[in-house]
Amino acid sequence: MEPASEQMSYREAVEFISSLQSKGWRLGLDRMQEFARRIGVSDALGAPGGPQFIHVAGTNGKGSVTAFLQHMLMAGDWRTGAFFSPYVYNLRERIQFADNLIPEEALVKLTSQLKPLALAMEATELGGPTEFEFKLGLGLLYWKLLECQWVALEVGLGGRLDATNIVSPRCSVIVSIGLDHTQILGSTYARIAREKAGIIKPGVPVVVGELPPEAMDVVQGVAGELESPLLRFGHEFILQSANGAHRVSTARGVYDELRCPLIGLYMPHNMAVAIAALEASGAIRPDTGVSDVAAGVSDVAAGVAATKIPG
Repeated sequence: MEPASEQMSYREAVEFISSLQSKGWRLGLDRMQEFARRIGVSDALGAPGGPQFIHVAGTNGKGSVTAFLQHMLMAGDWRTGAFFSPYVYNLRERIQFADNLIPEEALVKLTSQLKPLALAMEATELGGPTEFEFKLGLGLLYWKLLECQWVALEVGLGGRLDATNIVSPRCSVIVSIGLDHTQILGSTYARIAREKAGIIKPGVPVVVGELPPEAMDVVQGVAGELESPLLRFGHEFILQSANGAHRVSTARGVYDELRCPLIGLYMPHNMAVAIAALEASGAIRPDTGVSDVAAGVSDVAAGVAATKIPG
């Protein structure tokens, strides 16, 4: 990576990042792939030895699923990163390590490094990164420098052409399908499902929540074409609730006496989706009760109980 040409203040770093909003949303992967190459993170997109990703898409619920995954991974003693879209109170919410927002000092240092590289791309046919792409680049470099083992990565918009889709995940997640961003993603459940199913990778497990039948047909079709194991809410994993406690049953294990701390009728559903994704990713092996580091089934309950999300 080229040395930074200037050291910015925190205010200047935020102002530069915010100035990229004028570029709007520009869907496509070529520019993000080139930006990743220039900032030196092409080897940290899911390759062995680098951060492993659980990629989360959906119309609603993807933020809470990402938060559940983040805290369950932490409970399993993994070095854990997380990426949220959008933020609620502070732009540093986007990029996290463990349970902490990226520090102001780190944001300033990395923005100072990445700004000249982003500006240099303006002269290319791809153009410079958008605000979202720049923040994703910051996160990818931050997690690489901190030697993260796992990252819970929330999609920005859609999936197929979203900048986050440059990663090669260990598990893909589609939490829900609704009629969102119809002017960009399409006006039917099937078309939107096709865009969100674009995060499914060949042979990589995909976990899906409760979807409209039209959307589920599309997701099942894509998973079948790519030979990706499909785990569906209410089929391959089941949620049972009584008296404020929850049980999630999979083909490989049972997670019992779970207490969901997030308020909302769909939060137990989202919790179950996150547990199925954690299991499918290989970050935990409920058949033996341990993960590759130190997490057991009990850590899932601890992670769930510790989960929080702004708003």
